[in-house]
Amino acid sequence: MFLQKTLLTLLTTTQLSNAQLFSTLATVPGTSNLENLAIRQSTGDILVTSTTSNTLHQVSHNASYEPIVLANITSNTALLGITELEPDIFYFIGTNLSGTAAEVGSNRVWKIDLASGVGDNEVELVAKFEDPETKVLNGMTKSTENEVLISDSGAGNIVLLKTYKLAHTLSSFLIRYSNQDLRRLVGLEWESTVSTFTTNTSTSRVWIKKFSEGSLFQFTTPQTSKFWGKGLLSRMISLCLARGMGLRR
Repeated sequence: MFLQKTLLTLLTTTQLSNAQLFSTLATVPGTSNLENLAIRQSTGDILVTSTTSNTLHQVSHNASYEPIVLANITSNTALLGITELEPDIFYFIGTNLSGTAAEVGSNRVWKIDLASGVGDNEVELVAKFEDPETKVLNGMTKSTENEVLISDSGAGNIVLLKTYKLAHTLSSFLIRYSNQDLRRLVGLEWESTVSTFTTNTSTSRVWIKKFSEGSLFQFTTPQTSKFWGKGLLSRMISLCLARGMGLRR
């Protein structure tokens, strides 16, 4: 779940022997872990979240300044998935965590607008998930210009949030893709017509949802016991799809 664990999982034995190639870019104050990040396409700077803080920070991509506080979400205790839906418009998840479980009804999706720069940025509540079926909203990725995909780690769901229908009821802009084996699902990545998502602890299965066909595929990598991140993994999945490797219905 935690970003530092993502990095450790992706390091190979060879890379570990060259650990001196890595250096600390920044230490984010008030956090004991970093959960997720998103890159500002306009500047290259990094927005980071933490499950131990309700503060959204921006980190300089070249260490030219100290981490900046962008927002404090007082109604949540933890921030998780984040994605840039439009240029400098970010959506992110807030919840109230107790261990790895979320307080019922505390899951929220928030929006922050950085188009005018950093400082006194408006934060908007996009959606409240107060239904008991929603467990722990976690990973988030852009699907289209107006839609985001969200992984629910507790329920084993993929949630499609249509932001252009926010004036309607929750059920009118939410679609859930469910499978019991998707429980503890964390990473989420959108690749053209394919959404890839991963489990994070006890299995090494990667699930691939082809939304246009309504089909669900999985492949297993026995060499890896856990998946934590999304970027490198999504490239690997795309390669496997292109070669027709290791997929079964």
